[in-house]
This record gives sequence, C-alpha cells and structure tokens, in this order.
Amino acid sequence: MIKAHPDLLVRVRPNGLEDTPQFKLDIDQEKAQALGVSVSDINQTISTALGGTYVNDYIDRGRVKKVYVQADAPFRMLPADINRLYVRSANGEMVPLSAFSESHWIYGSPRLERYNGTPSMEILGEAAPGKSTGEAMALMEQLAAKLPTGIGFDWDRHVLPGTAVRQPGTCPVTPSRWWWCSSVWQRCMKAGRFRFQ
Repeated sequence: MIKAHPDLLVRVRPNGLEDTPQFKLDIDQEKAQALGVSVSDINQTISTALGGTYVNDYIDRGRVKKVYVQADAPFRMLPADINRLYVRSANGEMVPLSAFSESHWIYGSPRLERYNGTPSMEILGEAAPGKSTGEAMALMEQLAAKLPTGIGFDWDRHVLPGTAVRQPGTCPVTPSRWWWCSSVWQRCMKAGRFRFQ
C-alpha cells in the first residue's frame, strides 16, 4: 500500500530487528493431562534442567554457599536434549517429554514490541522531498483506515532535531499563551540569564 505512493512517502521501513531462528516446543496439553502431567511441572522441569533452580544453602568453612540444581552441560546444549527430559506425573511415574511434545525450528522476532500494552510494530518514514509532513501524515491516516478491524495506529511523539511534525490533537497557540511566553522571555532577558553571543 505504501509503496504505491513514492511521491509522498520515502524511506518507509519497519523498525526493529530481523527475524531470527528460534526453537519452538509445542506441548499437547490434552495428552499431557491424560498422562497425569501438569503444565507447571513441565515448566519447572525444563526451567530446572536448562536454566537451573535454587535449592538451598550450606555452610563451607564458615561461608554460606548456594546450591543450584541443573542438568550437566553436555546434556543441555543441543535442542534434541530437551526431548530426553522426563517429567514426573501425578502418580509418580517418569514420563518422557517427547511423549506429549513436538519441537521444531521457526523464524520469529527476537523482541516483542508493545505500545500501550498492545502488540505493535513501529514503522518509520519521511515525507518525500518537496512534500509537507502534514501531507504524508494525511496519506498514512487514509491507508490506516483501510486496515482490517482490530488493527489501528497512533503517532509516536519522537521528533528529531530540525524537523517539524504536526501532532494530532495539539492545541494552537492562543493569544494568552503567546503573551505568557513572551513575558517570561522578556523577564529572563532583562534578568540577564540568557544572552546571545
């Protein structure tokens, strides 16, 4: 949609990092439940084996040492090692993780972007040479109106030095505001706090 308007918008691009390979583990919750394994037990097992879990402290020669439980390094380095883990079921049996899960590689964002608590994507761009920022923003508003229901947009308030952006919803300068600003300016100049050199 945006590429169809090179006369108004230039250098339009998404902001963020390229998608990266990620290892995804799909848990069949119904199958796990049928085997007597809870989701919290699955999370605890994976977290402990790969990341480690604090257990307790002990005293060694007068110093307190922390005890962590974790799978030994050679058994937690490869994605295939996850399928070799076992989870204790409700009746005490050890169930292999591979009995109710599948794993595969996917591409995904290395970082989840949010704006006002909602998943989002930041798109950067500029008005074409000879076009105003207001014209470019009006075009973006027209294009955003064509988006499916549930998808919206908002203007970010970042303004780079030397650029002027019309911010929707901003108030124009009223005579009283102008008078107040100019009187503060004059008082500062008279006080000698600001001098131009």
